[in-house]
Amino acid sequence: MKKLLFAALFGFSCVAAAAPQPVIDTDAVAQLTEIRNILLTNQQKVYACSDGEKLYTVGLQIKHDGSEYKCVLKKDHAEW
Repeated sequence: MKKLLFAALFGFSCVAAAAPQPVIDTDAVAQLTEIRNILLTNQQKVYACSDGEKLYTVGLQIKHDGSEYKCVLKKDHAEW
């Protein structure tokens, strides 16, 4: 009986000691941070016109109430 009790206690302590520990790879974290910063600086601005409900990309022409509108790029913004 003592052998079984010691075996159970010893087995439990080995399992508890073998629990996974988080590993932090500082090189990988630094590289991922650098990649993220590069992607953020390379983002392109999306220009679009709105009719209040929908967004339309630059160059698109629509007809509304008999009038024709074209979304055009002017300096740093889009307008009808």
